[in-house]
Amino acid sequence: MLKSKRAVKALFRNQTVRTFLVSFVAVACHLSAIPAASAKSPDSLKIETELRLRLTREGFDHLLDLWRSRSQFSERTDMYFDKHDGGSFLLKRVEPRAKLRLQDRGDECVAQKSWLTEQHTARAGGFVWTATSRSAADSKHAGKSETCRRQIKSSNFLLEKASSGSISRDEIHELERIWAKESWPQHFAFDSGTAQLKGSLIPAAIVRKQRWAATFVNTTYKPLKIQLGRDTDLFADGQPENYELEIEAKDSSVEAELKILEELSDLLWRSGITPADTNPQNIYNFFQHLENLYANGR
Repeated sequence: MLKSKRAVKALFRNQTVRTFLVSFVAVACHLSAIPAASAKSPDSLKIETELRLRLTREGFDHLLDLWRSRSQFSERTDMYFDKHDGGSFLLKRVEPRAKLRLQDRGDECVAQKSWLTEQHTARAGGFVWTATSRSAADSKHAGKSETCRRQIKSSNFLLEKASSGSISRDEIHELERIWAKESWPQHFAFDSGTAQLKGSLIPAAIVRKQRWAATFVNTTYKPLKIQLGRDTDLFADGQPENYELEIEAKDSSVEAELKILEELSDLLWRSGITPADTNPQNIYNFFQHLENLYANGR
């Protein structure tokens, strides 16, 4: 049960709580300036480790009300891709470790292939977190590049088709033809793990990602990035949303992870959040709308 806003705001004036959130900084989406003549930067491979806590709408709204004025807001739109066999998306069903997306960050768009290398749940303070590690290969494209224009054109087209509720087989083939021209970053695990799947890549979901970023001060590491997130489906009626609290972990050791989560869970309790405000029963599937649209068009 949430505490009153007055009590919680008074709590944030307390020196003990303030040691957890010393400052809120501009993190999240970094908009790199890329010369117009350069359409694409070299691929890079990185390891991303995240600790994620699903939130209910009430829990998200409560934290956002507390953090909004002291956080840095950012927004981007991600277009996810999959292979469609006429009935369902193959990556999501057959090889869920694989993820392919194109991030629209305004000044640039970033193509990313990633592969799930490890996932487990972690419990601390009564909260159940999901810890994931992914290896990712990125390639950045200037805002005026063909890749970015292709993303915008496809998004507008699919939003129109979703609004009408129908798409023809020829239009689906045209989408496949357009994206067959794309040069994706190379990722050995992704490429070898999905090589046996037939079909062409096609846009599978378009999700608006809004983030409110802050700095989490802890006794284990230097300050870490923490952010509230709201993901919105651009296709479905009513724009269903998912909510989460996410932190980037710099060390994958179990001991370090548990220590961070214990301190963060303590902060959540002090902020008026309980386990009842987390891990909602219904997690929205952002792929379902286009999956159904394509199936009807085949």
